[in-house]
Formats: sequence, structure tokens, C-alpha cells
Amino acid sequence: MPATVATSSGLSGSQSALASASAAPKSKARPSATIASGATDWIEWTVQASGKALLSFIPRSSGHGFAISLDGEDQNFAKAIPVGTGESNRRQAHVMTVTAGQKIRLITAANGAACAIEPLLHLIPISGPWDAHLLIGPSLLQDGYQSSAYESSIRAVFPNRDPVAFNYARTGYTIAQIDGIVPQALVHFGQAARYAWCGGLLANDIANDAPDAAKISSRAASMAAIVDKLEGAGLTVGMGSTRYIKYSGDAVPAIQTTGTKPYDLAITFPFIQERLPQLWQADIDRPRYDEYLLTLNSRDLHSDYIHGSSAQYALERTAIAETWHRFLYTGTWSYTPQIERIVVEAEEAATNEADAFVRYIEADFAAIGLGPGGPKEAFRARLAAIRPTTLFFEAKRLIAVAEASKAPADKTAAQNALDAARAAGFVDRASPDTIAEQQTRIAAIAGATFDQIVQIVFGTAAPGVANWNGFAFSGNTSAPTPHALVDDRGAASDISLVVENLLGPSNFTNGPQSGSQIAEFPDPLIRSVMVISTGNGFDAKLTGLVPGRVYDIVAVGSGNSGLGRRTALFVNGVNQGDRDERDRLANPWRVSSVVVDANGEIGVDFFKGTGSGYVYAVGLVLKRHAA
Repeated sequence: MPATVATSSGLSGSQSALASASAAPKSKARPSATIASGATDWIEWTVQASGKALLSFIPRSSGHGFAISLDGEDQNFAKAIPVGTGESNRRQAHVMTVTAGQKIRLITAANGAACAIEPLLHLIPISGPWDAHLLIGPSLLQDGYQSSAYESSIRAVFPNRDPVAFNYARTGYTIAQIDGIVPQALVHFGQAARYAWCGGLLANDIANDAPDAAKISSRAASMAAIVDKLEGAGLTVGMGSTRYIKYSGDAVPAIQTTGTKPYDLAITFPFIQERLPQLWQADIDRPRYDEYLLTLNSRDLHSDYIHGSSAQYALERTAIAETWHRFLYTGTWSYTPQIERIVVEAEEAATNEADAFVRYIEADFAAIGLGPGGPKEAFRARLAAIRPTTLFFEAKRLIAVAEASKAPADKTAAQNALDAARAAGFVDRASPDTIAEQQTRIAAIAGATFDQIVQIVFGTAAPGVANWNGFAFSGNTSAPTPHALVDDRGAASDISLVVENLLGPSNFTNGPQSGSQIAEFPDPLIRSVMVISTGNGFDAKLTGLVPGRVYDIVAVGSGNSGLGRRTALFVNGVNQGDRDERDRLANPWRVSSVVVDANGEIGVDFFKGTGSGYVYAVGLVLKRHAA
């Protein structure tokens, strides 16, 4: 029997060529159908005019069979599914030459459960084009650019368009592997697609290692091969810079040497300039679609070091529509004020101790990348105007760190920052934002002395740094389990770490390679992390301490930013707050003057933070105040 179709009148009729926006049909609600459980359903269209028919549909679940017939004759339809993936949310396509009066039928065989689909039939003159887009890339596109989401982003910017998008992305693939699946994509979609968007081609290469000459050469060749194949099939190809990735790169964007930046400079930028010059914005010397700056500026929305959250993917899709699709549909580019937005945010953050300096550095980095000329000089002038204030509020942040740690190195860093603000010409504001008052704070910092330090790192049993206690737990640790610890001189400390209620942790050593701003945690250790998803976290306590003695604790947690990646620390049952990814490199928990109880114990627990599905525990340092 026929499946129920929400908008039957929208399932037949002709569609004129999409040469310009004014000639495109008005957008309408996309029809939907439901395949009944355990039955064979069909949807039928009667052709109204001769031409070419593009029948496409999006299954909302996997495992269902489909067939297409024309006047009862099977059309040998085959689903387009990259190896190792499912067809769920991937638009399928079949192209036929048809004449008026013929009947096209989509036949659906349910596989034990109901399945929702979104079917579309587009008819055009035999020589005309469709507004059809092939998406090629790794998991960034597979996850964030699903067919209906990509189409909706285009329609939100261009409501008169009626696009279809075919997602042939494959998670985990390097650029060489992506090149290998392009021929398969063209077999399925070469007759239907008119445009191709290549996104994140280098993402997994960046995540795996740093570039060298040989890798740059081979990956540049793969990029050229991908575009050669797509253009050879008659598709117009689009791409932009690579998203901001610091999986194996420096945390400070301005000095990034092993993340996205070197790959863009060595491969993507020269390639776009030479092969796809229409995608290059010469006045600012960057691609017209600048995904690097877009995702750098919104990296708090990352779900990990590579991938975006749903909110970030929505930003990217809209930016592509505003740039690439505007060019396709109108022949002109609109200036996307990405750098302008970054500079505005730096101006707004100039008096925010937490973000002032990092936002300034990002904006300055973006402006430095511009070619010579008016826009660059205007941006640099605006940044110069806020530099003294930015330096002052960065000094205030460092003073607070020094007050908490009492470490000489932190005190020196705070003094250097305040001196820089003074030299830059900072003008005193209302109290307490004056140079004199902040200098008084620095002078009042008295360095604490410690007669014992114990250092613990999670995620590895072999830290590779002398006198650190490493732990790579596995399985479940339900009963209290003590572990003897050595101090920072390698001597037995008489202190034990007791862990309980720990369920199935995973241990990793692949965090940021460099960029630690925490004196107690050098770079080799900041990379290590123990990840827990089962349960709420784990309980730990330090035993064998001297009752009544006073300790400081420095702890680091949470290896990823974004949704589900926040960790909370409790010391003696008191919540010390959540931490996210950036805290791992620059802002640990510092808990001062913890007094040991009568049992000689301090409780140190790592739990899931607000809205988090994971605990990320890096380690802790215990410092005993001299008596």
C-alpha cells in the first residue's frame, strides 16, 4: 500500500533550471513518509513533463531496503554508503531520464521496525542542472554536515533555494584515504551533483602528527588529486582553511607550530591560491571561507580537540552558506567580517581578567595574517589602543595566581606583566585598578616554604619524569586500595594514595604536547589523563599525613572542552569548582592551607562537573608547609 506522505502535492511537478536565485522555486516544507513495520510500502509520482528526474531521500535509520521502478521496471538502485558507516541521515540519489505520464515508484522494505524517510523528486529539462551538493571529508562532515542540516542552513540564508546535499564523508579518514573514496562517491552521485564541498580534508593528518617536507608533499598531492577527480566529473569545487585543531599542537594560537596553522600555510593556502583562486580573498590574504578563524574564535564550543558541538557545526554551515553558496547563487562574494568580530571580542574582553590576554593574542594573530593595506593597519591600530589595558588585566590575573601559589616563579611572572602594562602606558582606572594598588598586592606575597612535596600523575604508570608517582588504573576498584608514594626527592614519603569507587577508567597520554603554564606540571605530564565515563567519578584520599599539619594542593583535570567534558574537584568534601579544557594548561585548582584531620587524611575526589558525562583526571601535587 502507499506510504502516507505529508505533502503529496509537493511530490510531483517540474523544476526549472537553477541558474540564478530568482529562477529557483520557492522553498516549501520538505515532505516526509513513514515505512510501516514489517511491511512493504511504496510512494509513487506521476511525471508531469519530460526531462531528467532526480529521486532522492533521507532514511532516518539504517538497515532498510529500497528499490526504484519506472513504469514497473526496476532501475537497479544501490544505496550509497561508505564502508564502515550506515545510511542513516545520508541522502540517497538516483537519476533517470523520464517522459510525461510515466510513474516513478520508491519501494521500501521495512526491516522489522518503522523508519522515517524524507523523499524528494526533482524534474528538470534534460540539459538543466540541479541545486545538488556533494560533501567530501572526514568525521567533521559526517557528524556536523548531515544532509538535512546542511540543506536547512542553505535554505535559512537563501529561502528561495531548494538544495539537496549528499554526504559521502568517512570518519577517521586521512586525506589520502578520502582521495580513495572520491571515485565511489562519483559513481553514486556524479550524475546528480553539480557542486562539491571539501571540508576538513587534513583534519586527521593534523591530529596524527606534525608536518615535515615529505608529509607536506604527499598530502598536497592528495588534495590536488581529490580536486582533479571532482572537477573532472564536472563539479564546481569549494573549500576553505582547515578548522582550528590543537590535538597535537600548541595551545597559544599565535605560536602554533604543530596544529592546523602549519598545514594551512604549507598546503591549503597555496593550493587555494593556485588552483581555486576564486576562493581566495586577496585583500586580507586568506581564504574567503576562513574556517580556521571561525573555529578558533568559537573553540569553547569544541566537543574535543578536533570536533565541534552542534552549535559550532551550525556556525560553520551558516558561514559556508554566507560565502560559498552566495558565490554559487549570485556570482559575488560578501565580505565576511570574521576578523572584525574577533577584534570586537578582544575590545570587549580587555577588562576581563580571565579572557583579556588570550582574546588580544588571537585578534593580533588574525590581523598579522592580513596582507599589507588599510584593513590590516586599521585592525592593528584598534588593538594597539587596548594593549595597555589588556596587559594590566592579564597582570591582575597573574597576581591572583601568585597569591594562591606563593611560588617565586608566579610572583615574577606577575611582576613582569605589571611592568609591561606600565611601560605600555596603562592609565589608572577606578580603585582597585591602579598600578600602585596592584604593586602593593605583589609586594605582600610572601613565599611559602615547604618541607615535603609529593607529585601524582594519572593516565600513565611510567611518567618519564623523575620522582613522579604514576598511576594507570584499569578495571574496577571498589575496595579502598592504598598506593605508597615517593616525594620529590625520590624518598619514601610515608604517604599513600587510597582509591575506591573507580569504575572502568581509560588511560591516555595523547593530550596537548606543549603549552603548559602550570609550574608544577611540565609538558610531558600535562599530556597524560585518566578518563572515566562510568559512575560519577572516583573517591581518593591521602593517608599517612601528620595530623594538624597544613598542606597546599595543586590539581589538574579535564582534558577536553565543550559539552560533557567538565570535571569537579572536592577536597575534604568541599567542591572546588569545575574545570574545562583550557584550565588544563593554565588554571589548575589551587587549594591552600588544608589542615590534616585527626586520622592523618585529606580527601581528594574527582567527580563529573556540571552537565558532564566524563571525568578527566590529570594529577595532583601535595605540598606540606614547613613547621
